[in-house]
Amino acid sequence: MRNTWFMIMLFLLPLLSMAQEYPQLQYVGIAEENLRAAPQGKKIGSVLQGQQLVVLEESGNWARVQLTGWIWKPSLSLYNPESGKGKLRALHILVETEAEAKRCLQRIRTGEDFSKVAQDKSILPNAERGGDLGFFEKGDFAPVVENAILALDVGEVSDIIKTEYGFNIFKRLQ
Repeated sequence: MRNTWFMIMLFLLPLLSMAQEYPQLQYVGIAEENLRAAPQGKKIGSVLQGQQLVVLEESGNWARVQLTGWIWKPSLSLYNPESGKGKLRALHILVETEAEAKRCLQRIRTGEDFSKVAQDKSILPNAERGGDLGFFEKGDFAPVVENAILALDVGEVSDIIKTEYGFNIFKRLQ
């Protein structure tokens, strides 16, 4: 019996110590701490005193943490403008004439839904989906198209962009 307990303890003790080691719930104990992308790396934010976080691992004087909190949802993006990586998303209308493009843009600027105008007027196959280009990354489209979309803030509609295919209007979603 004594040997059985001894064997159980030999097996369980390392497991118990690992379970207690990570992750650990902790709090920022000073007025403000820098949040970095890597130890001694670029500062990506600040964490204020009392902020709850989970320590995922430690390395010397550094701890990799996970924060729990809330941010304003419209601020979220799948695209990182600094690196050019991530997902973009936009709506697109393509028409054959500048006059038709001006009429489409006028409808949008007076409050009509971009997707509805795309369904009615765009000559692209994605018109039935409201002109949705789906998710894409930088480099997936011709530079003129990509630059027009990247120049927009989320929710913003472009001016008319002339390309070899016709006259384009974009609305950036992400």
